[in-house]
Amino acid sequence: MRLALLVAGTTLPLILFAAGIVYNNYEQDRSDATQRVLESVRSMRLVLDSEVQRMTGGLQVLALTNSLRNGDFDGFRRIAAGFLEQYGKDGVVLVANREGHQLFSSVTTDTASLPPRNNRDIVDIFDQASILLQPVHRRGQEAPDRDG
Repeated sequence: MRLALLVAGTTLPLILFAAGIVYNNYEQDRSDATQRVLESVRSMRLVLDSEVQRMTGGLQVLALTNSLRNGDFDGFRRIAAGFLEQYGKDGVVLVANREGHQLFSSVTTDTASLPPRNNRDIVDIFDQASILLQPVHRRGQEAPDRDG
């Protein structure tokens, strides 16, 4: 009986100490894994942000083309196709007016059968926000020229 108590008394602290070390290593590994996931998510976010900025810049350039401004959708189709080549075969460029009528689709030339756009509420919100963000000029100063 004494021998069992002596063995238990000497090995129990060692078992508890080993269990503490194992648990500490588990917590450290979990923390390291969490940190790696966060770093991966941050790097993916940066890549996606830069890709969205690149796409937005390309779309802004498309919006400024003379063929689109002049309503030459055949000429604009060639430019849009060149833009879409970067993004694979499933990319689509749509152009709609403020009333929601789609004027151009890179998928088809039959614009009469295209449905009205379905994001008018969002566009109206952005239009209202852009009105709120108009440049303000001080009294006595000339208003900035919006056309360039």
